[in-house]
Amino acid sequence: MSEWNPRDPDTESVRYDLSEWSINQRANVASVLADASVSHTWEGEELIVPVDDEDQVDEILDEIESQSAATDSTQALDADEQLTEYELDDWSAAERSELSQMLTEFNVAYRWEGDVLLVPTSSEDEVDECLDSLESGGIIIVDDDSSPQASQETLKTLFNVAQRLQRNPLDADGLTLLSVLLEDIESHRSPQGVPSSVWRQATDIADQLAAALTDDNQPDELTAIDLAGRLHAVLRPHI
Repeated sequence: MSEWNPRDPDTESVRYDLSEWSINQRANVASVLADASVSHTWEGEELIVPVDDEDQVDEILDEIESQSAATDSTQALDADEQLTEYELDDWSAAERSELSQMLTEFNVAYRWEGDVLLVPTSSEDEVDECLDSLESGGIIIVDDDSSPQASQETLKTLFNVAQRLQRNPLDADGLTLLSVLLEDIESHRSPQGVPSSVWRQATDIADQLAAALTDDNQPDELTAIDLAGRLHAVLRPHI
């Protein structure tokens, strides 16, 4: 296992495109693989593992995907609330997944029943905006005065990444996830329940943390540990 080198063109590897997976799912993948002592690396949102571990990794990914489907496909819907149905049988799985992520970011409760999307009738305007945006390929604007809200998932994953990098600032998975998070955070405002001032402080610390670990060829581990600890402390009251 230790001899596997994904950069060696003669090394047999398996690649998994996880670009449609959420940040939290990819964080879970990295954690489970580490616990299982499976060698792996990331190229953006693509997971690379030794070919000898393909069967084990397939099982791990299937399990995580099943758990996520059970948890994420149903957001809290009030049993007494009037619902609107959207028949989306002509949408691809990727499009439905992207729509689910949008609805989550805008705190719109929803449930999938096969290819039918159920949402509160009171949220029709927001859902129509999401549908129009995906169908036109345009930019979604629900509130003209603010950018989309970062999800609770992003908040929790950033908190977990800070914890990982505080323990080990050279954690490759942690650094990869931090980079992905920073790209996502740039276009989103603070998550629900987090004051804007706190979120600005957290994202500023996260930027400094990434810089400390990617500055030239010499990561500043001590500074990174301190910054990761500060980020963890700032976010803890809101988790």
